Amino acid sequence: MVKGDWDKVQRFAREAGRDPTRIGRVYSNFVWVLGKGEKPESRRSPHFSVYSGMDLDYWKAYYLLGTADEVAERNQRAYRRPRPRRGLDRPQPASNWGLEQLELIAGEVLPE
Repeated sequence: MVKGDWDKVQRFAREAGRDPTRIGRVYSNFVWVLGKGEKPESRRSPHFSVYSGMDLDYWKAYYLLGTADEVAERNQRAYRRPRPRRGLDRPQPASNWGLEQLELIAGEVLPE
């Protein structure tokens, strides 16, 4: 999906007379850090589709959903993968959830 989107961006850049190799690439992904004992199927799961348009199964497969340790591990795996120059400059998690989620990400995920 990301590759297809990037192909479109490159095409649009060329059509606008821009060099697509000079465009930086950042990929944003939705993040939900589960609290202690919280399950993904919790009361908050309806918010997943509100913010991303995707259901819980999609979140489990493609987004950063899990405990702080699980989210940190998935993020570390993404950074350890060799990235070809054509690839992303930097993966960037996106969260629209509020202070509680930001505190979990800053306090428990990023230090890992």
